[in-house]
Amino acid sequence: AYYEALERAQHSVCLTAWEIRFSEVLHRSTSISTGGGYVHHTLAESLAGAAARGASVRVLAWRHDVLHRLGVGSSGGRALRDACARRRVPLLMSNPWDETTAQVGPSQGTVCVLFVGNPRGIFSCHHEKVLLVDESAPGGVAFVGGIDVTAGRGDSPKHTAPQPWHDVQLELQGAIVQHIRLHFEQRWCHAVKGDPYQARSLQISVPREITRVRAHDRSWFTRC
Repeated sequence: AYYEALERAQHSVCLTAWEIRFSEVLHRSTSISTGGGYVHHTLAESLAGAAARGASVRVLAWRHDVLHRLGVGSSGGRALRDACARRRVPLLMSNPWDETTAQVGPSQGTVCVLFVGNPRGIFSCHHEKVLLVDESAPGGVAFVGGIDVTAGRGDSPKHTAPQPWHDVQLELQGAIVQHIRLHFEQRWCHAVKGDPYQARSLQISVPREITRVRAHDRSWFTRC
C-alpha cells in the first residue's frame, strides 16, 4: 500500500519511523526490458519520483550514533542520493545538532531528510511509524501503526518468511488525516526549532468527524 500511495503522490509526502532503510524494496514488477525478470522498486525511488513530480517530500528518521555503529537505525542514504541524482531532484539531509537544520523546510520538488534524536542518549526514541501522502489535498491518505520500512519486516499472514513478523498498519482517509497531519507538523517544528512549546502551539484546521479506517496486516508489506 505504501508503494501505490507514493506513486500517486502529487503534492506532498511526510514519513517518519524509528528505522528507515531507503534501499528497501517496496514492490516488485516484471519488465520486458529485463527479459521478464523482476524490477525492484525501492523506497528511495518512490520518494525521489514523488519529488520529481513536484511533491514536497519530508522524512523524519531516527538516528542514534551508538545504534548506528551497531548496524541498527536508518540507513540506505546512498540509495536515496543516487535516486535523487538520477531524477535531478534536490536532496537536503540534516540533523538537530547541525547548524543547517534551521534551513530545512518543505519545498516543492525537493527531498528533505531530518535525522532526529539525541546522538548520545539511548534510553528514549520516537517509535511511531507514519506516512502521509497529499495530506492537505482531497483524497489524501495517512498510514499509522507499527511497521518500519526496513529489512526483516516483510511477511505474510501465514508467517513463512525467514524472520516471521506480525504487526498492524492502519490506512486512514478522510477527516482523520488532518489530525495526523497536525501531529507530523508539530514533530517537524519541534525537530527544526528545538522548542516543544512552539511545536505544541502550532495549529492547523482539523475537522471533528472521522471517516474510513482500513487495517493492513503483514501482507501489506509483501514484496510481490
